Amino acid sequence: MVRFQTYYLGGATECAVDPHGRILIPPTLRKYADLKRDVMLASAGEKFRIWDKDAWDKVFTEAEEQLMEDPDSFSELGCESGDRCRRKERP
Repeated sequence: MVRFQTYYLGGATECAVDPHGRILIPPTLRKYADLKRDVMLASAGEKFRIWDKDAWDKVFTEAEEQLMEDPDSFSELGCESGDRCRRKERP
């Protein structure tokens, strides 16, 4: 499975790191992901996703509101009502 993902889904793009330690995402990828200025690195299991900060805030807030309104709405992910689905406060 890992080889399949690497070969078919890899889509790797080399990104340079500037002297300040910042990862320089190429313009084509910034446009594709609609990245503006600030970005979020969001955990996705063993991977991470790069989101435009405003887009991430919107999606995160919507998911949080849904969970607070109906804690069982994420039960298909193995979460149950209660502490197992609670997140720590974001910094």
